[in-house]
Amino acid sequence: MRLIICKGAILYLELFLILFFSCFCFKFSIAIDTITLTQPINDSESIISSNKTFQLGFFSPVNTTNRYVGIWYNNIPVKTVVWVANRDRPLIDSSGTLMISKDGNLVLLNRQKVIIWSSNVSNSTVNSSARLLDSGNLVLVDNSNGKTIWGSYQNPSDSLLENMVLSSDRSTDKKRDLKVVIAISVIVGSIIISICAYFIWMVMVKQRGFKKKSNGMLLFKRLFPEYSTEVSSEDNLNQVKLEELPLFKFEKLAIATDDLIETNKLGQGGFGPVYKVIMIAHADLEVVLLTSEIIWCLF
Repeated sequence: MRLIICKGAILYLELFLILFFSCFCFKFSIAIDTITLTQPINDSESIISSNKTFQLGFFSPVNTTNRYVGIWYNNIPVKTVVWVANRDRPLIDSSGTLMISKDGNLVLLNRQKVIIWSSNVSNSTVNSSARLLDSGNLVLVDNSNGKTIWGSYQNPSDSLLENMVLSSDRSTDKKRDLKVVIAISVIVGSIIISICAYFIWMVMVKQRGFKKKSNGMLLFKRLFPEYSTEVSSEDNLNQVKLEELPLFKFEKLAIATDDLIETNKLGQGGFGPVYKVIMIAHADLEVVLLTSEIIWCLF
């Protein structure tokens, strides 16, 4: 009777041990290459790809105590790191934790639970996990549909692995390209508008100056027809050319204006005071007084 009881107890114990180790091995087989919300890795832990080629964990380079999260070859005696997560922001001690955050991103925390590094995916889901593939690519997967939402291949370090295909977030690239196109369009448009405005201003200035010059030439022609050229009808009196300008000595102007007497002053123009004078005709050294006209006196 006792023998039967012992055999029964041993049988139950064997079944219990088989069930226990089966569950443990199943859990270990799941966690060996995967980080989940409930299964992070600490500084002393790591995950290995299913083909045992790559390993992800914490390490310190030579001549430093800083800690980094990286991927290296698992079956090479000399540790050869092919990817580093927190290259620009190392941990200062061995208290780091690599885990899945509540928003579904893969994050690295320090002792104070401050985020040192993150996958920083905007379209992450709460039901996600990180897995180290046989290719050495660490991917963040949406467990609801199996879609990869982030990968270390998208953020390579200074090493290119065999069969590595560099890829990027197309939506991010499109947004970046759109911003560049808009910025370039604004800059080019501003330059074109500035150039057009400058040329329009120059044309307006020239037209105003030419109009004033034409008006002055026409008035000069009316006063001194013998010193002006004929203006063609095609140009509509817009091109007045002088063959020569009349020059008068001060003595002649004084005689013509009666010593610039105030009663002969008609007003003030853009070129100076305007006097009513007797037209002066040249006859060698003689001054011949002809008729009443208007002349500008420039002083």
